[in-house]
Amino acid sequence: MKHIFILFVILTPAICFSQALPVKMIIRSEQVEDQSYILLVNVEINDGWHVYAKTDTSLGIDPMTIMLGNNNLELSDERDFKTTDVVDSLFGNKIFSVYRNENVFQKVIKVPEESKFIVVSVAGFASNQRQVVPIKICRLVDLNNGIFHK
Repeated sequence: MKHIFILFVILTPAICFSQALPVKMIIRSEQVEDQSYILLVNVEINDGWHVYAKTDTSLGIDPMTIMLGNNNLELSDERDFKTTDVVDSLFGNKIFSVYRNENVFQKVIKVPEESKFIVVSVAGFASNQRQVVPIKICRLVDLNNGIFHK
């Protein structure tokens, strides 16, 4: 039993360290009118990683989505996020449209007068050609101060 405990103590940090997400999200807001804000969502993807940009139902891969409260923000504007095609060796050299590096999404939003905070989340799947990891990041954004809270 003592050996199992020692093994657990040694392996736990390695397992936890390997679970770090390859994607970070930084959010800023700026008030432009009484109830209107510019919301800047900066998605940073680690070097060597990509995030899938389109659905592949045969593999169960969902594209990266940005949610504002319960509403999807459209990522259809080419100026918002640039995609590139990659050959993914994990899936038999299939070609995927993906996001890489840093992407900034900007949206003007209107919120009810009593709203001071808004929840922003990013979800999808990332890969480094050796593994695929699910992404789910949620932030509570303070609209009055233009920052997010963990």
